[in-house]
Amino acid sequence: MLLASLLLGAAAVGLVTVVDVSLAAARARTAADAAALAAMSSSPLAGGDDAPAVAARAAAAANGARIAATDDRGWPLRYAVHAAVAPRTRVARSVVAVVQTRATAAVRPSGAPLDPPLVPVGMDE
Repeated sequence: MLLASLLLGAAAVGLVTVVDVSLAAARARTAADAAALAAMSSSPLAGGDDAPAVAARAAAAANGARIAATDDRGWPLRYAVHAAVAPRTRVARSVVAVVQTRATAAVRPSGAPLDPPLVPVGMDE
């Protein structure tokens, strides 16, 4: 009986850890996407104030993340961010200290060709 209780407890801790790390990864992806899009909204091409780092940090913080790195090569047409989120439980943090993910947002000036060109689904040869 004691062994079964221990195994059940270990399984529960393992499940909580996996779920917590998965949720941290989802929060990191959401924050990275929001931060990259917020940064692009500050592009002068979009009528913004040309302060992508400030916009990215604010969007990441609003989504419970921090910006680990940015890549502004290609600004004002493109901006990339690496967002980091720590799992909420101590056990999960002992397995994975932080979860990082990257997102890139870009603007395509009106009339610019798509690279690579989009192929409608079901229309390829």
